[in-house]
Amino acid sequence: MGYHFVAYASRDRVLADVISSAVRAATGGEHEYREWARQDSSGTAVQHAVEGWLRDASGVVADISAVNDNVTFEIGFAIGAGKALRLIRHTEREFKAIRDVGLLADLIHDAYENQNQLSELLKRSGPPQTRWGKSRLDRDQPIYVVSPDEQVPVAVRAFSLVKKTVRKKFRSFKPWEVGRITASEIWENVSASLGVVAFWREGNSLAGC
Repeated sequence: MGYHFVAYASRDRVLADVISSAVRAATGGEHEYREWARQDSSGTAVQHAVEGWLRDASGVVADISAVNDNVTFEIGFAIGAGKALRLIRHTEREFKAIRDVGLLADLIHDAYENQNQLSELLKRSGPPQTRWGKSRLDRDQPIYVVSPDEQVPVAVRAFSLVKKTVRKKFRSFKPWEVGRITASEIWENVSASLGVVAFWREGNSLAGC
């Protein structure tokens, strides 16, 4: 059996130390866990390294105690790649931010209060095998456009470009109209599409991809 990749935000050093210690304590016997921080090597392109570790892992453990772009990406990668997935959350961290985002709030997770509880959880079993069945391809609306959180000019131009280029109807998610969307809804729409147009926000800058 291969290793399980462990993803968590490192900004909260206290929580990061709890997770790191629990992972080390749980590694051995039937389960091998590898942390993101322990796989990072100087001179390596981070995005390539992370994707490589995720591809090679048999399962992923991801901490959702706080909203974090990298961890969310790694969860999405695990779901898309059909990896076994376990979500964990520290019970003393405020969960409101995760609920407000909505994307991960409806996914089942395992709660822990301290290092011992987490290490025992990880020792008992690795990430459970999740089943995210792919939707049937929507040939009438094969493109899915995920808009930014506000109706900015670059989004309007992107919608216009998709209409002119694809020449077919397309599905879209507009936060200013719908408000929020869950991970399961995103998965259903993405897996039914031939292509996805999304936007990446970096500080005050917004780009389409």
